[in-house]
Order: sequence, then C-alpha cells, then structure tokens
Amino acid sequence: MERTVPGQEIEGRITRFQKALSEAQVDAAVVIQNADLFYFSVTAKGATS
Repeated sequence: MERTVPGQEIEGRITRFQKALSEAQVDAAVVIQNADLFYFSVTAKGATS
C-alpha cells in the first residue's frame, strides 16, 4: 500500500523551512540527505547515499 502526503503538507513544510532560513538570514540551503529530500518532496528518486 502506497502512502501519500497531501500537497498542502509539502507546501507547508517548505514554507516553514523558508521562514526559518529567512529568520536566520540564510540565503540558501543544500538538501542532500535522503530523509530530508523525502521530507520536502516525498521522493528520493535519483538520490544516492
């Protein structure tokens, strides 16, 4: 059984992340960990460890 995450949830995760970066005055972030890629996109296709 495949579980999906609603698009609004993913958008909220990204928005909260962007807000945290802005508050910390950080201009960019590189997301490379498979778990983090999955958290923000619900996919880790093409990601290597």
